[in-house]
Amino acid sequence: METKDNFLISVDFSKQDYSLIEAASLMTEIYKPSKFQLINVKGKNIPSSILMEELVRIEKDFDSKAEFDFDVLEGDPKTEIYNKSIQDKPKLVIVGKKQANSNESRIAEYLTEKGASDVLVVPPTPKFNIDTVLFTGDFSRHSEVAFQRAVRIARKKGAALIFMHVYDVPAGHTRLNISYRQFARTMKQHAENRLKIFLKKNHTKGVKIIPHLVEKGNSSKANLILRESKKLGADMIVVGARGRTNMAHLVLGSTTKGLVKGNEYAYVLAVKSQGTPMSLMDAISHI
Repeated sequence: METKDNFLISVDFSKQDYSLIEAASLMTEIYKPSKFQLINVKGKNIPSSILMEELVRIEKDFDSKAEFDFDVLEGDPKTEIYNKSIQDKPKLVIVGKKQANSNESRIAEYLTEKGASDVLVVPPTPKFNIDTVLFTGDFSRHSEVAFQRAVRIARKKGAALIFMHVYDVPAGHTRLNISYRQFARTMKQHAENRLKIFLKKNHTKGVKIIPHLVEKGNSSKANLILRESKKLGADMIVVGARGRTNMAHLVLGSTTKGLVKGNEYAYVLAVKSQGTPMSLMDAISHI
């Protein structure tokens, strides 16, 4: 599905709307939108006149030459925002998150899982300077789209770019009469070699790439990535979230969803690849 060069921004007239506007401004030079579409799914007890006044106020605070529009809808917020994103086909959907397991968090998780557009999830207290970007992914062709987005952000913002890859040690090493430590070293070396090949294929001129290869261990990938990104001071996490079949989504989709759900401090940008779907076996091979 072809997307349009628009931003779709979900507002609720809370203080976080200002963070969403700042985030939209932050991403303008990356995506170069021609239109900002604000959407509010109103509560039944809020008069439309008040909603319109609030939307006009937000428009005045929006520093951009792009076209500006807004819609006020009724219904279930998750469903209405998702349907609007499918209907309008924006390049980027921007949603806020106030806390884990909140309604906003569930909307963000649903959009990254089901939607076709890139999704930027804005945390409760974001930084408006992007000094460190953390990209996490494998070395498949589906990671290249998200990685190139991360490279562009790092280049535009003058930020360092950490390439984090989580590798696992298969349980079958005992049957091969190889120690866990030896097998872990082999898997890390394998990841290092694949990273070198991946970086040679992708244009990264002008961007400082910092490799960060981490053994998965007993943690979930999402929790490990969140823990490492916080330790490394990442202001934004970029992850791929598209290009797989429904079965393959069961293998890979939980990581992106876990990042959105568990993150409280950094932007999470879920980049959707519009290329050839990834098969289940392809997905498993890149774990």
